[in-house]
Amino acid sequence: MDLDLWEASQEFWTAVERVSEQGGPRIPVHKAAIAEVPYEFESRLRRLELKLRRLEVLVPEPHDPVLMKTARGESHDLDAIEDIHRQVGLSLEVLVDRFHETKGQVTGRHESFVIKFQSMVARLFGEETAAAIEGQLSSSSAPF
Repeated sequence: MDLDLWEASQEFWTAVERVSEQGGPRIPVHKAAIAEVPYEFESRLRRLELKLRRLEVLVPEPHDPVLMKTARGESHDLDAIEDIHRQVGLSLEVLVDRFHETKGQVTGRHESFVIKFQSMVARLFGEETAAAIEGQLSSSSAPF
């Protein structure tokens, strides 16, 4: 529905403006002002295979945007997370690992991030699963 960019050159923004002026596709493009990103997510970026000659598009591995959206925790983010899960089948184990990688970088109260993460897990994998991993989320975690 839209593109949220982590990094883009001025040349890219000029091209976006040119396409818009010429009546090209109207896809909203935004620079991500703030993002709670998992540790070393950039090492997991994947090249999107498009038939473009002068543009390389890198996208995050699916579990990373799920953690980003979980940290924000708005209802439309949870809807997007469900869509991602339906499309790729997220791994609970990877999500828990990324949670631990991310928790020290998330601004705000640690408890809030834990609750948002548990809610996301309950929505994707069920209440029983969310309850079963509760100890894994609070153990070895200190408030920051």
